[in-house]
Amino acid sequence: MISVSIVSHKQFNQVLNTIKSFELIEKNIFFYLITINVSEEYEEQKLKTLVGENFKLIINNYPKGFGANHNFAFNYVKDEVFIICNPDIKVKKFNVNKFNIKFSDLSLYAPNVIDEKTGELYFDIRDFPSLRNVLLRQINKRLFKTIMKKNINEDLKYSWFPGYFMVISKDLFDQLKGFDEKYFMYCEDADLCIRVKKIGYSLKKDNDIVVSHEGQFSSNNSLKYSIIHIKSIIRINFKRYLRIF
Repeated sequence: MISVSIVSHKQFNQVLNTIKSFELIEKNIFFYLITINVSEEYEEQKLKTLVGENFKLIINNYPKGFGANHNFAFNYVKDEVFIICNPDIKVKKFNVNKFNIKFSDLSLYAPNVIDEKTGELYFDIRDFPSLRNVLLRQINKRLFKTIMKKNINEDLKYSWFPGYFMVISKDLFDQLKGFDEKYFMYCEDADLCIRVKKIGYSLKKDNDIVVSHEGQFSSNNSLKYSIIHIKSIIRINFKRYLRIF
């Protein structure tokens, strides 16, 4: 089965909707690792109604970061394919048979993303999160309420794609020792992509997977999260400066 890790921050109903989108693709091929990261009301019976026994519910005693949550969920992965997924994702297309044929332990896969407003498909490959690049992206979001869509080559040393939907092999994730938990909420995904390429593997665009992404943009609206974001950006830039990767 394909394991799907989803973390809820008081988003249980969103998690259910995301799972429904997977189940519309095909039943009984996905195993869901659901983490309740902060205290909230949830109904395990609703999960059972949707997917039977094909889930593992993880209840945290205290909130963990993005990377730490997915790293812990990884302990329960079944078989070879591991998907990291946000609760604001809807799967529009997933050709599982085609994907299984071309799936490789040597790659980290990015989906095609659909813009719900325009119907446009794009790959959300991004530049290295330097202070300049992040500032430009935030200005674009705040002032123009749009997502920057640049044609970035996924093979560039420091290009990456966001962790709202990543597909990776169990062996590769284990080899990388998962996400770097010294980050908290931001830049873990960029760091993982860069480390994939550092050890000689690749990022792959996959046309057979299409998702939509609502996006919460919490760092746009909270001083606390903005500070956390800035700290993560400084950390990843410091690693680059020291040629750690």
